[in-house]
Amino acid sequence: MFKKNLKPLNWKLIPFSKTIPIAILGVLIMLYYVNTQVIAEPEREPTRTPAAAPYGNAVTGAGIIEPVDEAVKVAPFYSGKVVAIYVKEDQAVKKGQALFKLDTSILDAQRRRLLADASASKSRLGAAQARLHRLGAEPRDVMIPPLKAKVASLQANLNKEKDKLKRLESVADSRAISEQELTQQRLAVDVATAQVAEADATLKATLAGAWQPELDEAKALAQEASASVNSVLAQVKELDVQLAQAVVKAPKDGTVLQINIRVGETVQLMQMSGKSSEPAILMGNVNALQVRVDIDEVLAPQVQAGMHAKAFIKGNSKLSFPLNFERIEPFMVPKVSLTGGTAERNDVRVLQVIYRFTPPAGFSIYPGQQVDVYLDADTFKPKSTASEPLGTTLELPTDAEKTPNAGGSL
Repeated sequence: MFKKNLKPLNWKLIPFSKTIPIAILGVLIMLYYVNTQVIAEPEREPTRTPAAAPYGNAVTGAGIIEPVDEAVKVAPFYSGKVVAIYVKEDQAVKKGQALFKLDTSILDAQRRRLLADASASKSRLGAAQARLHRLGAEPRDVMIPPLKAKVASLQANLNKEKDKLKRLESVADSRAISEQELTQQRLAVDVATAQVAEADATLKATLAGAWQPELDEAKALAQEASASVNSVLAQVKELDVQLAQAVVKAPKDGTVLQINIRVGETVQLMQMSGKSSEPAILMGNVNALQVRVDIDEVLAPQVQAGMHAKAFIKGNSKLSFPLNFERIEPFMVPKVSLTGGTAERNDVRVLQVIYRFTPPAGFSIYPGQQVDVYLDADTFKPKSTASEPLGTTLELPTDAEKTPNAGGSL
């Protein structure tokens, strides 16, 4: 019965002047609800208390701990698969000590093939040299007597045949000797004459030695074979150098700071893209450390050689140690170490100042660690004197002093 009597509200019957207060009331209710639901976040204390400047007039910079002679980036001479690593992090190594080794199976196969080629080339060289030696040694002494004896023997036979022919031709009675027998004897003389001429020519050719074109050909073949042997042996030596370089050794005494390779992975040649390159192994001398301080280019004009400085450990402003000036690297470089400050830009250039220090007692310092560094800008501030300062204020003349008779009657 009640539902039947309930009628929907007809907004058209409500005057427009009465809807404005209702809307304002709704907005106020909504704002009250939102304010009561929002939980006020408590104020947070900073994660670390920043170090206070130890000097009245200080130049600040971000520093990084590094070995005195800087860290050495060790990389292989060529790309390859790592088959063995002989060192560990924080291990002291000596110059020439093996650090890791690359796979040499392909190089070993190439070396065996080249050695086989070298053996074949040496055989060809030996044959060419033997032929050249034989041709250069002609005529040999043992070859001449037999040839001369053969010429003498054939000459005697020729004389005998000529004498026989002469006797046959001297017979007066033609019926005693047939024409056929006389003809055969004449042919025998001709054959004996040809044999003597052949033997004499052979003797003369032997006495003349090797033919020059043949000798030149033999020399050319010997030189070609020798060049082939030298080429193959040079390739073998090159492979031997690569095989020796497969074992990467420490370039100097130091400590292994970082190992970025694993057994079984392929290591590539380090890309020369600046100090951000990741080497296979990073090593350095941790017995002597230094701080490389990056000074913003805006503050660089305030930096002088020999300025006092002090370093603070990041995250603990109570841990600090003094620094000893070493040098300034005058060439500014792009900033590569960002601390996260809102005012920092990656296009800023910095001046790098090097400070050495004695490792402090009571806490440890490690290479690669960042520190906050403050440089005393008043290190070379001149002492005050009682004499009048050189710079004095100049009083400018007034308009009356500039113009004669200013303010007077004309």
